[in-house]
Amino acid sequence: MKKDTWRDQYAHLFYRKLESPVEKLTYMRSVFKIGTPLKGYKGPNDRPDEQRKQVIEFLTNFDKLLQGKNELWENDGLKVSIYAKVLDDLAFEKAMLDDTPWILACFIFAFLWFILHTNSFIVSLISLSILVVTFPATMVIYEGVFMIKYMSGMHLVSVFICIAVCSNNIYVMFDTWF
Repeated sequence: MKKDTWRDQYAHLFYRKLESPVEKLTYMRSVFKIGTPLKGYKGPNDRPDEQRKQVIEFLTNFDKLLQGKNELWENDGLKVSIYAKVLDDLAFEKAMLDDTPWILACFIFAFLWFILHTNSFIVSLISLSILVVTFPATMVIYEGVFMIKYMSGMHLVSVFICIAVCSNNIYVMFDTWF
């Protein structure tokens, strides 16, 4: 029977194959799993929002702690990074919310361009109104008919696509008939 060596036990943690235990590592991966139920809860379905909030708070604080420690450890050539899907989701949501004012700017630009192209305030107002009404109507179908409750920051990108398609339709309709 073959005896396991340290290389055999820990090889999956390294980014390349090591030949000896004294060789210098530049990268190592460790996995720490955080799951539910947390202490004080009966199960994963016991107040899941509170448990998620505690996990997010822990991971955020842990990430801040690591950033501070990395400044101390840089002289030794050690850097510790953390990856958590929850933190990724939070960063994505923050980026999307920071970009939300661009949606309003896009609406204003489209409205002004409608006015410039059609030379009619009323037609431009109706065109923009049609565009604005499409979003609640779509949400009724999305959540009411298909029963999909998930809404992420990525759904905000659809606003720009709808503005572009609606604008194109208005321009084609106006150029064709007027």
